Amino acid sequence: MNGFGPFLGPFLWFKLYWAAWALLLGVIAVLFWVRGREPGVRRRIALARARLRGTTIRMAGVATALILAVGGFVFYNTRVLNEDPARNEVGRPQAEYERRYKRFEDAPQPDITAADLRLEVYPGEQAVDMRGGYRLVNRAGVAIDSVHVFLDRNVEVRSITFDRAARAVVTDEETGYRIFALEQALAPGDSLRLSFDLALRPRGFRSRGIQTVVVRNGTYWDRRWLPFIGYQPRFELDDVGRETETPMNDLVEIGVFGPGDGLGEPLYLQRHRIRSGKQTIRITVPRKPARAGIDPWRKLIDRDRDDNVADVTP
Repeated sequence: MNGFGPFLGPFLWFKLYWAAWALLLGVIAVLFWVRGREPGVRRRIALARARLRGTTIRMAGVATALILAVGGFVFYNTRVLNEDPARNEVGRPQAEYERRYKRFEDAPQPDITAADLRLEVYPGEQAVDMRGGYRLVNRAGVAIDSVHVFLDRNVEVRSITFDRAARAVVTDEETGYRIFALEQALAPGDSLRLSFDLALRPRGFRSRGIQTVVVRNGTYWDRRWLPFIGYQPRFELDDVGRETETPMNDLVEIGVFGPGDGLGEPLYLQRHRIRSGKQTIRITVPRKPARAGIDPWRKLIDRDRDDNVADVTP
């Protein structure tokens, strides 16, 4: 098991910060502790000053130094190296993404027809280096003069290049949207190669939303960390700030499982192109199934995994 995983470090730093405050408040309590009948506030303050010496002043100094040092370290990690938006600001990047680039939803874009990837995983650092490329083919029927690329904002972009002359005309770090203008338009049926060098590396630690994609005992990797081509409605927000439902036209895993713990023994696990509307898929398995589901492992469709898999009734 992974134990506390990546959460232990931030937990201890926050606990140390609040322990320093507790120590300082304890020192203040000792200074103003009532011993008998002390007449008036001025007398109490005078006694506190008299008690502020030796061990007491050293403890107060240690507590103050810890508050400043640890508090500054925590602030630098959670507010400088990472974003910690207020509750009313959560979802702002997605909202800006929709507001700025929704107009490109129907813009013709090339399709990904082939991909080669090299992922170097560093579990101890919770990091991944991603290098590879896409073969993009223009199946739109019209010439394409620009390629739109969307990337998760947590992914560090080291380079994105094409095998033909192109220049970045939009690099929106807030939303992760980029537009590359091609010097020579991509004709219908023509293809080009997009190469990328990316990295997912934590910067310090967060106060919330700590990524668990890469941990010491395993890696849970999915499509969203790689470049998308064109505007992606799936990353829009609905009226209450959640990801909205969008029409599907994606390759999604369909699984059939036999009896057993968890999902059970996999009897069938293949990708099928799932489109909006009714769709019938016939599957033959070697043994009697117990459960079947769409996207049983990857959680590509939604966050609620419970409604992705259902028991099979004879």
